[in-house]
Amino acid sequence: MNTTRWLSRAFGLCGVACLLAPLAGRAADEKRVGFDEALRENAPKVVSFLLKNWKASETKPLHVGVVKFQVQPGKGKTTDNAGPLNTRLAERLEVALVLALKDEKIVLLRDPAARLLETKNTPANHAKEAGRKAFFNTRFLPAWGDKDATVKADVFLTGLVELAEGSQDATITVRAFDKTGKLKDVCTFPALADSRTLTEAGLSFLTPRGGGIDVKDLGPDKPKVLPPTKPKVYAAARVAEELPVGFEVLYNKEPVKIKDGRVREPNDTEKVAFRLRLKDPGKKETFAIVLKVNGVNTIYPDEVVTNDLQCVKWVLGPDNPEVRVRGFVTELKKAKEFQVEPAAASDADRVRYDKHAGTFSIVVFEEAKGKTKAGAPDETLREKDMLVIARGPLTKAVVPSTLKALQGQLRDKWGKAEGLESRGFIGSGDEVTRQVKETTFRARPEPLGALTIHYYKPE
Repeated sequence: MNTTRWLSRAFGLCGVACLLAPLAGRAADEKRVGFDEALRENAPKVVSFLLKNWKASETKPLHVGVVKFQVQPGKGKTTDNAGPLNTRLAERLEVALVLALKDEKIVLLRDPAARLLETKNTPANHAKEAGRKAFFNTRFLPAWGDKDATVKADVFLTGLVELAEGSQDATITVRAFDKTGKLKDVCTFPALADSRTLTEAGLSFLTPRGGGIDVKDLGPDKPKVLPPTKPKVYAAARVAEELPVGFEVLYNKEPVKIKDGRVREPNDTEKVAFRLRLKDPGKKETFAIVLKVNGVNTIYPDEVVTNDLQCVKWVLGPDNPEVRVRGFVTELKKAKEFQVEPAAASDADRVRYDKHAGTFSIVVFEEAKGKTKAGAPDETLREKDMLVIARGPLTKAVVPSTLKALQGQLRDKWGKAEGLESRGFIGSGDEVTRQVKETTFRARPEPLGALTIHYYKPE
């Protein structure tokens, strides 16, 4: 039985948010290999490739950085800013590599993108050979060891994620480059994009109503395990039409026109807010919604969770059919207004190294009927490492002195299935006092759908 805590009333209109304990467990279909497991399985191959192609020893280790991936959604163009996935996949690969290392012949660099941003007017750009050479003009911080020491990089890893049109099928290619600027393919492997990955890739999707696994569906004459429902990617307009929850983006309290899954970018004089509402309150249905800005949950944004099911949620029901959200909820009775800073322009020849994603998104869960079956994850090193990779990144931890200390730190801090552990950022303005009430809600494991609206498009 899940325990839940809930919040209510958002800036003048009654709404409810929940703190939902995770319905943890391994996927029912064991043949489905998600991104985190694919990264865990292939991280040793990446390590072997690095040691084979570049000399390293424990006295003179190979310093390796990981920078954001490119994403190609369906038949769309390859981009460095499809959504949060560009940066988060790099963070998750970084953690997978740390867990795969057997010794300190390789030392990972800590958040190299942040160091690049600190370097004024750097021409570093891993999309072009000359730009790749420029990476090696900057000194970086190691992920463990002397926290104040800086080192020159030897190799950088990046890659490409190709998402098949309209499905969950994906192909991940990891690539490496050194000071010569030459790009080398390290390995290519398939993966299955779950709902979290699709949302982070800036895509919208729907799943059939009644998804997930209920105890009433199991029995002696029925399958012992039911496969999870599969999300289907659609255009944002179709998803917006079919979801039972309406979603509006407001600038200065006025709705902004959504066209082709996009709204115009807000300027620095406009206050951003969102309106969530039940389309048909008369049906007496209840839904829980994860509302994110740039991939960051609007409730307790500093908490990092493994998937959307574990996020704190806004809840709409017959007694509270609408909510207006105009800030990040930081405490039970406090919030900070959204402050969406205009992104620096980027052209087709540059890769942006900040974490700006330019997306507003909702992930909708329907209420579970009866008892929802959820097993606890196995207490094995493999299962714990899966949770660690899913959470990322290294930058959340205090700098340890050794590789083993970092591995232990990651597993102790992030290798837990609770769902109430940390996540994210975007920027916040003035604090807003809120009134709160509590209620309960149980969500089905699979989301009903997700709608992503883009507000930034590189020039």
